[in-house]
Amino acid sequence: MIQVLAPTSLTFDLHAEHVVCDIRDRFLGGLVRFDRQCWRAVLVVSGRVIARTPDQNDLVIDGPAIAWLPWSAGMRLIGRAGSNCFHLLLTEVTLANAIGHKPESTDLRDLSHRPHIVRLTETDTDFARLIQCFETIVDEITENGPGTEIVVEVQVRMILIRLWRQSLRDTKGPRPARRQHWILPAFRQLIETHFRNRWTVSQYADAMHITPDRLHDICTRALDRAPSVLVQQRLIYEAQLLLERSSKSIDQIAHDLGFKTAAHFSRAFRTATGAPPARYRKSLQRQINAPTQSQSFADWP
Repeated sequence: MIQVLAPTSLTFDLHAEHVVCDIRDRFLGGLVRFDRQCWRAVLVVSGRVIARTPDQNDLVIDGPAIAWLPWSAGMRLIGRAGSNCFHLLLTEVTLANAIGHKPESTDLRDLSHRPHIVRLTETDTDFARLIQCFETIVDEITENGPGTEIVVEVQVRMILIRLWRQSLRDTKGPRPARRQHWILPAFRQLIETHFRNRWTVSQYADAMHITPDRLHDICTRALDRAPSVLVQQRLIYEAQLLLERSSKSIDQIAHDLGFKTAAHFSRAFRTATGAPPARYRKSLQRQINAPTQSQSFADWP
């Protein structure tokens, strides 16, 4: 017997379920596919869940535990017999809304692009709170009332914050490395606040009371990217979100992001993505309007 307590899907790109596998294994979310980059969050209340890659490498998640998994084609998620788990599948739009634009958003965004597994205990306060988050998501999208999307995004943000706090507790390293550990988070927070104002690298460095050369050295050694590249990537990321999630014109988006003209914005966007903004938006609309294909477990995901 396999019991799916609450499989739920909405008009926006999100799927959630509470699954209890009794005497045999089950593919989690096996018939659900979104034609965009996806992430999965899995709370294993008890039992075992396995994330399997195309080359058959297994990532074993023994409960109680929570896993955050950036997803790629060919991966499968398997609930073992006897397991009890919550499963959440979401796309870039829901993730971006959940992360938001607060100072800590840059850390949450960076965390979301890496896999994380956090072991829990049944007496752990975080365990009870995470169960509540997942239960709220399932309940909300089952009812699908006014404001459901907002409530779901808040719960996803809470899940990410708990993972982020755990990652901070787990941070280890020699004392000299920790002394400069604050610079990258501070730089990211400043980017989040001022990228629309088109601050220069010197302005960011001045705000942190360091030299531009030191900021450049830290960014290139830690991330292999110059500070100017990081700022530009954040700007283009915001442009992509606005093109996808808003009905604003290209001129309005250019103005919102601090570009002098729409032509200047279009050149910068095309250089970064390979397509001008209008073509990028049209390609997204074609993906959204494409008919959904029915699938079987054999051709998932």
